[in-house]
Amino acid sequence: MATATYPPPPPPPFYRLYKDYTENPKSIPERPPPIEGTYMCFSANCNTDDVLPSLEEQGGRQLYPKEPNVGFA
Repeated sequence: MATATYPPPPPPPFYRLYKDYTENPKSIPERPPPIEGTYMCFSANCNTDDVLPSLEEQGGRQLYPKEPNVGFA
């Protein structure tokens, strides 16, 4: 049984978007906008508003201050 070592390359329209990148790095297409609201993921409805509870909300103890400029070193 013969199998391929590497998967086939992506379809031509995809890699042609990046053909001029070495000459002009700004020629790549723009990123798509972030997903907002509900979307499908692994056949389940997911929501971008879902947030994990904090450590304190789960009954744990915060070991470091919540300040944004903490020197962890």
